[in-house]
Amino acid sequence: MTGCGGLFWRALASGLENLAVLPAFLMLQLPKRNKPSYGKRRFELLGRGEFIPADQKTVWIHTVSVGETLGAASFIKLLASKCPDLHLVVTTTTTTGAAAAEKSFKGIAGHRFAPLDAGFAVEAFLRRVHPSAILIMETELWPTALAAARRHGIPVIVINARLSERSRGRFARFQGAFDALIAPNITLMAAQTEEDEARLKSLGILKTCVTGSIKYDITPDRELAAKGLEVRKASGERPILTAASTHGEESLLVLRAFHEIKKKVPDALLILVPRHPEEFEKAFSEAKSEGFRTKRRSSDVMPSSDTDVFIGDSMGEMTVWFAASRAAFMAGSLIPIGGHNPLEPAVLGVPVITGPNYFNFDDIFRRLFAAGGAFAVADVSALAEKAAGLLQSPDLASDAGQKAKECASKGTGACERTLEAVLRACPVLAG
Repeated sequence: MTGCGGLFWRALASGLENLAVLPAFLMLQLPKRNKPSYGKRRFELLGRGEFIPADQKTVWIHTVSVGETLGAASFIKLLASKCPDLHLVVTTTTTTGAAAAEKSFKGIAGHRFAPLDAGFAVEAFLRRVHPSAILIMETELWPTALAAARRHGIPVIVINARLSERSRGRFARFQGAFDALIAPNITLMAAQTEEDEARLKSLGILKTCVTGSIKYDITPDRELAAKGLEVRKASGERPILTAASTHGEESLLVLRAFHEIKKKVPDALLILVPRHPEEFEKAFSEAKSEGFRTKRRSSDVMPSSDTDVFIGDSMGEMTVWFAASRAAFMAGSLIPIGGHNPLEPAVLGVPVITGPNYFNFDDIFRRLFAAGGAFAVADVSALAEKAAGLLQSPDLASDAGQKAKECASKGTGACERTLEAVLRACPVLAG
């Protein structure tokens, strides 16, 4: 959009962002239970940090939080290996994402907190980092940063881009703002699927391609997977269900389903892993209140033969819990969050259960459903029934898990295709 309409939206966005930056900065400093603080690095949110020489070819990669950071790991490692002369800077918004980035990319990429989306903060960041290109994971689009990149002639590529029909509808309600603030500032969107590409084009993003989901290229950590087998052994080789990334009330819903599961599978063990660290304590208290013999990882213990529920209140150990399991429930799906990545358990040969709200990973789930490696349930009662069926039958669970693993393996190669698309759009990176 050009003319008065575009000027209006740009002026409105700039005004709102500058008004919001101080409250946002202060809110992020509030301490949160079980969550690391920004500490002395808090001023990185305002664009501060060490200067990178302007003649150093730098790529800024934004991954937001833990899920996006881990999902981008295979691509970032491939980029580093294929383009060793590039200096990579990974930014996250959250402190938990920072911890994941620093662990995953040690010796490969530096980490900073992303600047808040206000003009002075973004400009300060760009003056220090001098990126030759900006790569954004999935859908984290901030108008001020995008506009600044365009002014400075920095190409912006969205990798692993996805857009659900629900999100497309929301953007369409503000098409004028999208035309003014987003569409003209994107160099390329590398979409996960043809459906994602079609939705992006319907909003006016014309420079697109389809590269597949880089999350299919996930490589489980062998040491963590081996540790999962030790957990299974320590628990007495019991049938284990991991409920991964529960949100709010969902932990209690899963615990109530587990009551029903225990009626059919008395020796079952539930590993419950809340999505957010601030919910760890609540989940632990709820499990005890429901009458379950409960332990938690933060007590430096592992589940044993007398544990009913184990709270996985740690960071970076999800692979351990999946590897220990006979089945996995991907949460954020009993409530309308949109679900979480089912490929993490699938690549380990673990069958996946989801609630009805899996729209964030619709394509991946549809493939897993068709292969027989994943199952959708409508509610808590259906979750209990499906989970009990898998826990009761090692052969059934193993067969479904193998189908999930085979399905996941068929989707690999997206990292290579994405890198090719990035280098075509930004040939300066390959030179």
